[in-house]
Amino acid sequence: MLGAATFWSVLLQKIGHVVLFGVLSVLYLRVFTAFSSEPAVQGIRPFLLSLGATVVYALSDEFHQMLVPGRIASWKDVLLDAAGAVLFLSLFHGMTRIYRDRMR
Repeated sequence: MLGAATFWSVLLQKIGHVVLFGVLSVLYLRVFTAFSSEPAVQGIRPFLLSLGATVVYALSDEFHQMLVPGRIASWKDVLLDAAGAVLFLSLFHGMTRIYRDRMR
């Protein structure tokens, strides 16, 4: 069983994964839609490209951790990173749609 300090440390690390990879996915979305004729709020292609790029980066990050002494790679972290990407992309999509509807 984890001690209280260890529990909070692990929880903060996991929240960090969700937030950082969520922000990364939104940044990828902005890049993929910057040169597109489709707005970010329309179409599934930019969403999937952003999610895919984020997951590839998460996989490369875990691979890198395998090569660092004292660190271990975890599929759970990749899943957490992907969940953060889906969450943030969905929130960004919803907020963008609401903003555009109000501006009309």
